[in-house]
Amino acid sequence: MTYTCTSAIPIPLAYQKTRLQRCYEALTRQLWGVLAAPWRRKAVLILALTGGFFCGQNINVVANAVLPLDSIGAIWVILIYELLVRLRSTGGQRSRFQLLQEAMDNFRVGFVFAFVLEAFKLGS
Repeated sequence: MTYTCTSAIPIPLAYQKTRLQRCYEALTRQLWGVLAAPWRRKAVLILALTGGFFCGQNINVVANAVLPLDSIGAIWVILIYELLVRLRSTGGQRSRFQLLQEAMDNFRVGFVFAFVLEAFKLGS
């Protein structure tokens, strides 16, 4: 007896390695990497993100209370942000402090997001 395959299910063709396909595969790998990371690492990164958001929301209140001029307060905020960028860029691509660098990146993202959100709320 011989069996023949007459399946109605099409066999998927191999995708071409286009730039979009490579970006999709890289994004999928990163997403699964985040989901497969230990819970302590995720907790540190989420705390850094929310801590940056908290500081970004409250920096406006502190700057107005301490510094009477808004332009001086804005300059201080930019200097602090640039200091964080410089601290991040001094390390190499792979270092022993990778979690600290990622936490600092999340802090910066949360800080900028909250600061921009405050600017939209104030209408400026």
